[in-house]
Amino acid sequence: MIPSREHLVKGNHEINTKEEQLLNAPYGQQGALVMQEEGTGVVGEFYCIMAIRDDVILSGTLTTVNWYEFDGTANPGAWDVDMPMPVGLPFYGDFSQIGLVNQGPGGTNIQGYCSGCPKVIAYYK
Repeated sequence: MIPSREHLVKGNHEINTKEEQLLNAPYGQQGALVMQEEGTGVVGEFYCIMAIRDDVILSGTLTTVNWYEFDGTANPGAWDVDMPMPVGLPFYGDFSQIGLVNQGPGGTNIQGYCSGCPKVIAYYK
């Protein structure tokens, strides 16, 4: 007889906070959104985003997240700068809107650009 392992995993009724639920759930357990559009913001409740292509730049103006920018003073300001996203590196935060810099026609038009390719996966809370 194979011993039961159910006692090793907490049930939802045994987890007290939303943070504990997030830490105990594997990526994608709550669902995810795959983004390919650039130049527009996607609204949702996300806790982690990850680039799946190497030509992705997170838009500082189209993204709403609880990040702050340290400018050398005692009072950090709201984060609003564009940021390249390395492939496979998870970015954690309380994202309520995610936007990518337009790099296609009318944008920076980089070499090897693919307009219809999935660029980012955003994991729901």
